[in-house]
Amino acid sequence: TLFRSAWPREPRSLGDLLRRLPAADPDAVAVSAPGRVLTYRELAAASDRLAERLRAHGVGPDVPVGLCLSRGVDMVTAIAAVWKAGGGYLPLDPELPEQRLAQMVADAAPPVLLTDAASAARTADVWPATTRLLRLDETADETPPAAVSAPPAGHPDALAYLLYTSGSTGQPKGVSVTHGAVLDLLTGLHGSLDLTPADRVAAITTYAFDISVVELILPLLAGARVEMFDAGAARDAVTLRAELAARQVTVVQATPATWRMLVTAGGVPAGVRLRISGGEALHRDLADALTAD
Repeated sequence: TLFRSAWPREPRSLGDLLRRLPAADPDAVAVSAPGRVLTYRELAAASDRLAERLRAHGVGPDVPVGLCLSRGVDMVTAIAAVWKAGGGYLPLDPELPEQRLAQMVADAAPPVLLTDAASAARTADVWPATTRLLRLDETADETPPAAVSAPPAGHPDALAYLLYTSGSTGQPKGVSVTHGAVLDLLTGLHGSLDLTPADRVAAITTYAFDISVVELILPLLAGARVEMFDAGAARDAVTLRAELAARQVTVVQATPATWRMLVTAGGVPAGVRLRISGGEALHRDLADALTAD
C-alpha cells in the first residue's frame, strides 16, 4: 500500500497521516490563496499550535469542532489541527442561512468553533453560549510551543467529519464519516491520480461537501500545492477560467455543471492536465469536450 514502504506502520487516523507529510522540501508552498501562502513547514507549525489549543479545550476522539471560516489558507490549517487533536470537524459554511447553521450546531453541540473576523461578523447571532469561539486571525502570531503535547491515540473508527443532509425531506440529519473511511479514500486516490510536487490543485468545492477533502488534503500527500478559490470565483465561469490559467493550476475536480460552464466560457485552460468529474452524470458530449485538447 501507499504507506507500508514509507513508514514502519500504517496511519490509524488522519492526524497520524498529517504528521507524516512529505518533507522533501519543507519550504515549498503547501496552500495558496490571494494575498497569502503557507509553506509545508508553516502549515505543520500552525496546525500543531492550533491542535494543542483544541486539546486544551477538551477536543479529542469523537468530539466535533465547528468550522465557520472564509475560504483561505486557514481552512486547511483548521482541518489539519482538528485531526491532529484527534477530533472531527463540522463544516459551517458562513454563506448558509442562519437558521440552518443554528440547527446544525444545536444538534451536534460542538464545544469549540473555529472562525475568523469576516465569518464571525456574519454569523454573530447564530452560536449558542455553550460553544466556545476561537478566532484564528487573533491567534495566528502566537509564539509556537517548544513541543506539542502527546496527541491522543488515533483510531480508524473515530469521527473525521460530520456532514448534514439538505433537509429536503424534513429535519437535516447528521452523517458521521470516520478517519478510516477518509484514509481509504485518500490512499486509493493518491495511488491512482499520480499527483506530483509540480502539481497545483484547485480547491473550489465548498467544505460542506465531503468530496472537498480530495482538493484540500490529497495534494499534501504528494507534496503538491493547494490553490484556494473563493466562492465568488468558483461560481463565475469567466473569473474561474482566468484564475485557473493565471495561477497555473494543473488539476481540477468539478461537477459536470461547472465543467460545462468552463467549456462554454472559452474552454478549460490548456495547463489543466487532470480533469476530474463527479457528483452528477457526465454526458458524452461534455466528456469529449474535456478530452479534446
